[in-house]
Amino acid sequence: MRERQSLFRAYCDAWLKRDSSRLGDFFADHVVYIESDGSRYEGLNAVRDWFSGWMLHGDVLLWRVHRYTHQGRVMIAEWTFRCRYNDTESLFDGVSVMDFDNDGKIIRLREYAGKLPGNSASTVTQL
Repeated sequence: MRERQSLFRAYCDAWLKRDSSRLGDFFADHVVYIESDGSRYEGLNAVRDWFSGWMLHGDVLLWRVHRYTHQGRVMIAEWTFRCRYNDTESLFDGVSVMDFDNDGKIIRLREYAGKLPGNSASTVTQL
């Protein structure tokens, strides 16, 4: 369990540090990644392309994980995410549901998100 939590935390840190070099440490080659808006990326190369493209327009300012839940090969992480994308700042709560393979890599990740009350950057001071 702790290994999965550490892996997800390292993944969040990769976004904060704008570091795509470790994506292969987190995801299996055949990963399926589904964002909260329904965008779907199939395969590690597609995830790498998405990450690199996103970084051309945005910065992750905060990705704070609040809680993990485990069930068999599935882990759920509840988090708060703050970013600036195309000069617009966003703040929202979310959940990632992850399935892991025998090697401890993520084979499927599905995100769900909801806006915080007021959806303002000042809300983060309440966390």
